[in-house]
Amino acid sequence: MPLSPYEGGCRKMKSSDYRASIPVPPAEMILRYLNDEPRSKIDLLNYYENYIHSAAVEQVYTSDGDRKGFFVNEDLMQEIRIEFFQSLPILHRKLMNLFSSND
Repeated sequence: MPLSPYEGGCRKMKSSDYRASIPVPPAEMILRYLNDEPRSKIDLLNYYENYIHSAAVEQVYTSDGDRKGFFVNEDLMQEIRIEFFQSLPILHRKLMNLFSSND
């Protein structure tokens, strides 16, 4: 049976919580993933794409040590995407366990 946004007893984070700055997808997007809907994994990746891009930006310096600009490390971006997809089954299992323990 598909999960709904009202199951599982979601907890709101306090604004002082350090995790409040971590980007969290909307509940509907996570529920689509938990319900194994088509494209849900791609939607999650797309949600984090700007974050992945930011993590892969490296500053470039001249030989004098002056900042010259930025370089987007495409290899790093691809590695992050691969790790992201490999972590999804673990996330799925943990969330399903969390939801089932709240019954």
